[in-house]
Amino acid sequence: MNQTIDNETQTDDQQHDKLVQNNNKLKRALQTIKDKIHRIAGERPELFPQTSDDTIERLDQLISAVENQTKQIEILQNISSFEGYQKQIDQLQQNLSQKEEEQILLQDRLHEVELELRKTLDDQSRLEALVEQQSLQLTEL
Repeated sequence: MNQTIDNETQTDDQQHDKLVQNNNKLKRALQTIKDKIHRIAGERPELFPQTSDDTIERLDQLISAVENQTKQIEILQNISSFEGYQKQIDQLQQNLSQKEEEQILLQDRLHEVELELRKTLDDQSRLEALVEQQSLQLTEL
């Protein structure tokens, strides 16, 4: 029974030591954060308008500044994407205009060829009629 109490005491002591260790780590981490915020506040006081020397207030101000910067970055990315899409639209519209101009030129050329074909067919018909007429005249002779 005495050994059980010793084991429990030893376990409690180990847990207490771990808690003290974790507590010390957390204190060091918090002090590091506090020192960094204090250093930033000294180097860039414009980031902390209307704030006191309170570390939590300064941390809140930093978080707010980061959130605002994130929103501005997202807006700029959206604008950039929009501009990229607008450039693509402009290029596609330009290509479409060029294709439409080419189509008009091709239609004009097709019309010219059709007229030439009709003229050639008319000339051929007249020539055939002349040949037939001359053939008839020769057979009559």
